[in-house]
Amino acid sequence: MEKRQCQGKVVFFYTNRTASSAAYHEVFQHTLLKIFCYIAVTTSTTKRIDIELLKSQLADLHDFEFYLVGTTPFLNPMKAMLINEGIDLARIKEGDFG
Repeated sequence: MEKRQCQGKVVFFYTNRTASSAAYHEVFQHTLLKIFCYIAVTTSTTKRIDIELLKSQLADLHDFEFYLVGTTPFLNPMKAMLINEGIDLARIKEGDFG
């Protein structure tokens, strides 16, 4: 992000069962870029990512683009949730692990 001189804010919601099973958790947690915000969502102790969490952290969802990465059972409901909130499909990108 620094090398590419990213101008926008990056809010990274990273969901995993536990923090210890999340790849690069420590690296993300200690990233010092001013534009980067890391939010770990550990589903063994908290609920999954939902619209209330996104709204509480992002204020106006329409100010963001969304990059969803994961398996199809994760991606489909996340995409549907965003579309239901009026997010244009062009603002939602996906990386499907299958």
